[in-house]
Amino acid sequence: MCGVSIMKEKKIQLENGDVIVIEESAMIYKITKKRRVLSTSPLGGGVRDDLRYIFNYDELPPGAKWCKMKAKTYEAHLKVVSEELGLDPKVTTGLSTTVQMYNSALKQKRYHGAQITVICTAGLDINAARAGELAGFDEVTYTPDCHQGTVNLFLFADLNLLEGTMARLLMTMTEAKSAAIQELNIRSNFSDGLATGSGTDGIVVVCSPDAEVCLSNAGPHAKFGEIVSGLVKAALKEALFKQTGLDEKRQCGLEARLKGYGLEKWLVENGLSNMSNTQAVPLVLMALRLLEEVQWGLLSLEMGISGLKCLFHKDIELEASHTLTLPQDTDTFKAFVLACIKSYLVSNTQA
Repeated sequence: MCGVSIMKEKKIQLENGDVIVIEESAMIYKITKKRRVLSTSPLGGGVRDDLRYIFNYDELPPGAKWCKMKAKTYEAHLKVVSEELGLDPKVTTGLSTTVQMYNSALKQKRYHGAQITVICTAGLDINAARAGELAGFDEVTYTPDCHQGTVNLFLFADLNLLEGTMARLLMTMTEAKSAAIQELNIRSNFSDGLATGSGTDGIVVVCSPDAEVCLSNAGPHAKFGEIVSGLVKAALKEALFKQTGLDEKRQCGLEARLKGYGLEKWLVENGLSNMSNTQAVPLVLMALRLLEEVQWGLLSLEMGISGLKCLFHKDIELEASHTLTLPQDTDTFKAFVLACIKSYLVSNTQA
């Protein structure tokens, strides 16, 4: 696996003849031969074999903190963007973000001689979300504006991938994205759950239908799926670090661990926001894991309480605990877990 410095490399020539041009506000992929493209974009989305251009666009104007739609719908907005980039929207598909293009991460590897390239832009500090959370809007009644953040993934493989294979590859890439987010313990911005992505992620897959090697399997058990998953995870982690400095070291502290639990202000007031590399962090992490297991119904409330006693080595009393049942009382247990964590952290700091 190898990486390419986007800051130094503004024009990337792929072995199949296609060209990637990375500018300040856009990445443009220029197709030189017939390609099969699968895109999640509303502009040129679905499976297409007539596309000539693919783009990734930074919506955020230089020096601005927010951006506005250029049209009433996202599809029409992307059409305007493509025209501004000098691309024919009829033969173009594209995604947008508020991540700087020079913070893109590019990873490459070979599979039976074929070049596989993954490019990722990513930002999850503001828009991280967990699948299944309450939605922010209903598209039938409301048109959302541009969102900051987003994970956009582009895969270019000089292989013949059947249409079904491309659809399975999209699943594999999504699973790899969520796996990388899980390994970084990135929490949702809209709940106390572990994020699975952002609310605006997109994927574009490009393959060569005339290539000699034809694949019908892109799942995790297949070698091709393994390679793509590794590229996606590595590219996503690098892109997150380049954009916001998010990495394993930053995620080790208490502030990252307790994100979404409403303790941010409390941590600052008690001088605990930067606490890391102490025994407090793994203890807090284990307590939160117990909470999740109870919330998911994998552990009973009684087992959760027993686990807390073992962790914090003190008697824990919860009024009428023997009458509590799931799931109605998971909120009560959550409040109790957080109270135990706060008590432990204060006493640990004073000691």
